[in-house]
Amino acid sequence: APASDDSVLCLDALQCCDVMRRPEEASRPSSTFGWDLLYSTLRILKNTENIDLGQDSFPNISAQVLDISCNGAADGSIDISVNGGQTPYTYSWSSGLGNNQDINSLFEGLYTLTLTDAYSCTVSYTASIASPLPMMANFELDYAQNGANGSITAMLSGASPPYAYFWNDPNNQTNAKAEGLAPGLYLLTVVDSMGCQSVFEIELPLGDLQCIQSVMTFTPNGDAVNDTWELPCLASMPHQLKVFNRWGQLMFQSNQYDNTWDGTYQGNPLPDGGYFYTIEVIDEDGKTYPLQGALNIVR
Repeated sequence: APASDDSVLCLDALQCCDVMRRPEEASRPSSTFGWDLLYSTLRILKNTENIDLGQDSFPNISAQVLDISCNGAADGSIDISVNGGQTPYTYSWSSGLGNNQDINSLFEGLYTLTLTDAYSCTVSYTASIASPLPMMANFELDYAQNGANGSITAMLSGASPPYAYFWNDPNNQTNAKAEGLAPGLYLLTVVDSMGCQSVFEIELPLGDLQCIQSVMTFTPNGDAVNDTWELPCLASMPHQLKVFNRWGQLMFQSNQYDNTWDGTYQGNPLPDGGYFYTIEVIDEDGKTYPLQGALNIVR
């Protein structure tokens, strides 16, 4: 038999979904006796058996779709409602999700339901479960130069703003920017408006200490100007300092340098010339940051 836009599922007159339900929409050849006879028969069935031929009796599917709350979660759901057609209905979901009317615990994606009513009328419905974007973060670092004066600024996108910030620094700061930080490893926990949580790990390196250069010079000649090697930026940070001559012999060391070394070894002035230094700065977590460079003594 000719078909309309919907598939004609006819096994016999009582199972002929498209013609029984919507004969006015069927494309039937006017000169075909068999088709006219079937059409007339269905009209008689309508009048004698109260078969509803109206369009409203064709199964119609609607759905209430709940998207997943957090990226990567599996808490989406599809709640199906059906009107029209002839009960009972049978349901078949794609991807092996079974034959229940409603489905839940869904990941992001497309889900297709095939519904068949008692007259073998079959309709399909596809629903989409959406997901928020993943939470993404960039961090702007202001390195600690002299103790605990560094900062980390979080710049977030995705998920469901606004965001709540929880830093694990000693002050448990709750802004996008955490300040007053010493060098070290920090954790930032971010919770969005849906309660979705992401944790980020950020390393704040030791900055280039302002008073330390790769090549340094001091002039211990007794004129009260630059007579000692001064490194004031080390004062607030635990450290160990060593000075070696060109042959690798240790000339001076201090576990917490106080800026008083005047270029002597065992009470005697060292010769003018080039030396090299090593400094190991220790942060509050016990992590060591090695620094080294050249040191010139000029009298």
